[in-house]
Amino acid sequence: MSKRQPKNNLSRKSKLLRQYKNILIVCEGEVTEPNYFKSLIHKYKINAANVQIIGKCGSAPMSVYSTAVELYRVSKLKGEVEYDKVYCVFDKDQHPTYQAAVESIRQKKNFEAILSDPCFEVWYLLHFTQSSKPFHKKGSKTASQQVKSETTKLLKQYAKNENHLSILHQNLGTAISNAKQMESRGIKNPYTNVYKIVEEIFEDHKIAIS
Repeated sequence: MSKRQPKNNLSRKSKLLRQYKNILIVCEGEVTEPNYFKSLIHKYKINAANVQIIGKCGSAPMSVYSTAVELYRVSKLKGEVEYDKVYCVFDKDQHPTYQAAVESIRQKKNFEAILSDPCFEVWYLLHFTQSSKPFHKKGSKTASQQVKSETTKLLKQYAKNENHLSILHQNLGTAISNAKQMESRGIKNPYTNVYKIVEEIFEDHKIAIS
């Protein structure tokens, strides 16, 4: 028989949940994106109960969107968490449902698409450098593979004896600045607006970005 939580504990948990926005992040990837966001939550001691991170929903953008809609609906129906914001995180890459998913999310209240072109690792690159060089398929290498290759080189260079996520967190301010500058210049490839999630959570928890 499961033990009932004391009323005081439930009350404290409820107050904590209401203190901050409830955010749902649904990712295309099962490992890279969820691990990045989880490490960020851990590093900055953000209450994990307020930020749900889901990664197992298939790689197609429409699958990410459908999963997010269903999680939002079921949670609200059961009277569990009512999410203030839902982020759908996926790559442009060569996905045929990319544009349809972007349009569907645009029409959904409190939903926002977090996009990367060609892939999420562009966000990693921006922690070290700003680039307007577009990535396209070259020989046998896809655009995404080229980004990942450059990222791996940089991480090996900077994170010789450290966890690579730790190095990324140290350069978080640089990544946000680079992403915004590239966006203001209208650069579409490479592109990422991952910074929007980071800023929303940090602002809500009153964490300064260095």
